[in-house]
Amino acid sequence: MHYTVEASLQTVIALLVAFVMVISVGLAVFPDDAPAWIATVVRRAPMWGTILVLTLLVCLLIAAYPALAASSAQPAQVMRGTGLRSGRGFAARFFVGLQFAATGLMLIGLIVVQLQNANMRRQGLQAMGDPTVLLMMPLKAAGVRYDTLKNELERSPGVVAVSSMNTPPWFDGGGITTISRDREFSAKLSPIINSVQYDFEKAFGMDVLAGRAFSRTATDRAWPEFLGALALDSSEYGAVIDRSLAREFGWSEPSAAVGQMIYYPSDAKEGSPIPVRVLGVIEDKPLRLESLNGNRTNMYILSQQANVVAIRIRIDQVAVGLKSIDDTWQRLAPHAPLQRKFMDELFEQRFKTFAVVGRLLTIMTVIGAGIAAMGCSRSPCSWRIVAHTR
Repeated sequence: MHYTVEASLQTVIALLVAFVMVISVGLAVFPDDAPAWIATVVRRAPMWGTILVLTLLVCLLIAAYPALAASSAQPAQVMRGTGLRSGRGFAARFFVGLQFAATGLMLIGLIVVQLQNANMRRQGLQAMGDPTVLLMMPLKAAGVRYDTLKNELERSPGVVAVSSMNTPPWFDGGGITTISRDREFSAKLSPIINSVQYDFEKAFGMDVLAGRAFSRTATDRAWPEFLGALALDSSEYGAVIDRSLAREFGWSEPSAAVGQMIYYPSDAKEGSPIPVRVLGVIEDKPLRLESLNGNRTNMYILSQQANVVAIRIRIDQVAVGLKSIDDTWQRLAPHAPLQRKFMDELFEQRFKTFAVVGRLLTIMTVIGAGIAAMGCSRSPCSWRIVAHTR
């Protein structure tokens, strides 16, 4: 019992130190979202269950060796102290401490990864209200015109809005480009460039905080299909940015960014930077995995292409909306199979890699804790009894 209590105290103290370090790292990395991610961590029952089981296992393994050694000792020898030999060498202390430190760091890594994964899920699956359905096949190959499909769907019951983007949400494909507030590019930022169509903010449930999104009535110019063609054109274009990018540019209020000029680099050697006017600012709502956890900001440009169609349907008319999509597609492209997915379904599919990494780290942490526990046969609670039995 004595060895179990001593081992438990050591393990709990190491766990508390690790938890304090995790909280400190979390506050440094996510200072603005501290209440949200702390609440998320507290509600992660599977993670706390893993930590509890791991803690109990370490305590039992640490206490098991001295208890086993004590059971094999001769009482007379223990009372006389015969064969006494000290096990308190510096090397033993150092390596036991090193094993505990390694286990603590792995535990910290496990909690941080679980925290980041939970935060990514929260951002990726944040309440959208009306769900968004994605058509995952190229319209050109199916012989369907985007404008015709959009007009047909928007007349359908249950459909809220229709838009499109060049690459599917949560996939790689949004270009990362250096932009600046001045022509000399003295201060550079590297947001993800998302090529979208009109009404993208409605189709993806994004709130416009200031200014406006792209509008046909305002005759906004579509960016060229290949952005390298901008080297031949120094005309002004428009863009919509998210709140985080506006903050990075130094505009604390979204309204301060509207109408401001930013500059896109020209691919030509001596070409002038392309002027881009900020049309509006939208709330942060990443559409790429690399944008989650605040790793990347976003800029949206008006595209000439319509590769992935996004259809927002009413949450209380999901069946009606899906039937409208199916019937419309059957009329326009009866020989082309329809491939549609809900946006949150696509997120889960792409998020699997991060979930697997979290599970692997959990397994590695358990193995590391087992190794540390076996090394603790030279721990302080066993030095005395081991020394007596030798």
